[in-house]
Amino acid sequence: MSELKSVTRRGFGALLAATPAVLAQQQTPPPPTTPAQTPAAGLPTQGASPQRPGRPQDIPPFQDPIEFVRKDVPARMQPFPMTQVRLLAGPFQDAQEWNRGYMSRLPADRLTHNFRLNAGLPSSAKPLGGWEQYVDPSLPRRNQDGELRGHFTGHFLSASAQLWASTGDKEAKAKGDEMVDALAKCQAKLGAGGYLSAFPTEFFDRLDARRGVWAPFYTVHKIMAGMFDMYQYAGNKQALEVVSGMADWADQWTGSKTEEHMQDILRTEYGGMGEVLYNLAAATGNEKWAKAGDRYSKKSFFNPLASRRDELRGLHVNTHIPQVISAARRYEISGDVRFHDVADYFWDEVVGARSYVTTGTSDAEGWQSQPRQLAWELKNTGLRNPNSQPSPNTAECCCAYNMLKLTRHLYSWTGQPRYFDYYERSLLN
Repeated sequence: MSELKSVTRRGFGALLAATPAVLAQQQTPPPPTTPAQTPAAGLPTQGASPQRPGRPQDIPPFQDPIEFVRKDVPARMQPFPMTQVRLLAGPFQDAQEWNRGYMSRLPADRLTHNFRLNAGLPSSAKPLGGWEQYVDPSLPRRNQDGELRGHFTGHFLSASAQLWASTGDKEAKAKGDEMVDALAKCQAKLGAGGYLSAFPTEFFDRLDARRGVWAPFYTVHKIMAGMFDMYQYAGNKQALEVVSGMADWADQWTGSKTEEHMQDILRTEYGGMGEVLYNLAAATGNEKWAKAGDRYSKKSFFNPLASRRDELRGLHVNTHIPQVISAARRYEISGDVRFHDVADYFWDEVVGARSYVTTGTSDAEGWQSQPRQLAWELKNTGLRNPNSQPSPNTAECCCAYNMLKLTRHLYSWTGQPRYFDYYERSLLN
């Protein structure tokens, strides 16, 4: 320990670079076959941390219906606006410029092509491929190809807004504005209560009927977040109108379900819908959108976390971190400590018991083992891929991105350096 005290930040970076990938030398016994069994001897047990004082242990924190009351929690730390920060020469500026160059090569008409087809509007643009490929919805469903179409366009809107705010790039803003206008026309043509997507509402009919479909809310969230970012960072008021219409549709769709049925739907997927609806409610003062956001609270996921129990094994990582980001935002605009406890405990547990030294988390996109058994997890792909070879797919960068978002919230609450130490290391790695 005396030697470590003298290590500088630069020296610590060199030390990390010379260190073998984390925990590979541990000799940890394999985890139990089901989450309900006791962890291996000598390892910390799940739920070892105490509950919040005064909470009966046998009553789940989210047992009752969730009711929203606006009560903002003052932040102790606030970020500088993007417009007041500019990157100097270095690897981060290089990455920014590579991103800018890539974005400049994608025309707006290609990025909105699928939306126009879905709305019945003409389009002669060259289609995009990959997850954005168009699949005729009238044809029988053979696989999941094309079922995430539109989500990249949402990401692109967010990127355009942030590029404008962080560099003053007028072309990025102009393209973002052009896309918002095109998508607003699609929304108007669809005439479905504010619905906007690159796929038909039939995807949500399948979700409602508990039939196979790939992540429609995950995708719609990206589009809504992109629109909100175009409003928040680029000052586009039309984008606020579009995302408000989408929020109205989401409110109507979820409001027509019983709580029991909605909780069953959340067993399949939900994306970050809660977060964008809470952000919209905070920006506009319209509490109905916060109440709609509450319907996306997955109680089977939140209850253990609020009770300080790690029941993460077997979950898909990158579809659950956004739920915790939503919880953090909900706490900030309501003061409801249950949501605070979800975010606070989750961060501590993932960072302290389920992350490598690089700060990355996940193996084959899942949490495969009980906490603090990463050496076993490196050698096995666990529940999500039984009887397979060790996965080379660790520390998915989507998870790192979402953990950075969550960390910003927790840092703003306390200003504790440990959060930004984690943030810096994760961003660098």
